[in-house]
Amino acid sequence: MTPTRILALLLLPALSSGCILYDGTCGGPKGECRWDHDGDGVTEDTAGLGDDSAAAEASFTLDPAEATAGDTVIVSLTAENFDLSTVTEIEAFGDVALLAAAVRDGEILLTLRVAADADEGAADLLLHVGDDAEFLEAAFTVHAAATDDGNGGNGGTDTGDDCE
Repeated sequence: MTPTRILALLLLPALSSGCILYDGTCGGPKGECRWDHDGDGVTEDTAGLGDDSAAAEASFTLDPAEATAGDTVIVSLTAENFDLSTVTEIEAFGDVALLAAAVRDGEILLTLRVAADADEGAADLLLHVGDDAEFLEAAFTVHAAATDDGNGGNGGTDTGDDCE
């Protein structure tokens, strides 16, 4: 048997499947590959056997999503297309410290403390779920603390009489 004939016999099962993979991207949710099988612009999950529907992407909301340096706030974390009861650990990054977390029906209440000397900017959260994690980049905004100019709070020139 010639090498060309052997190659043709090996490729025959792959070419006869009727499925041509193109426009694929890897790095979808949980690292699986996703493919546009029929050219309609919709990618299908290759991990689901026989399931051609793409999984809905999770989205997260913090309320309130901001605080001022030196504040301690209770924040409600809610999610769409994500079961918050599966979260096993939460980490806060930046000038924000997580003091406590309480899982409730449809939300997680977070007690966050913003460092008194925190710089203005964003803080990130990391939600651990078993061996996976959800990274919430810039999930929380930190505002710089108001500075006291030493003028008795009048913002102008020190008159020496703060009882005006």
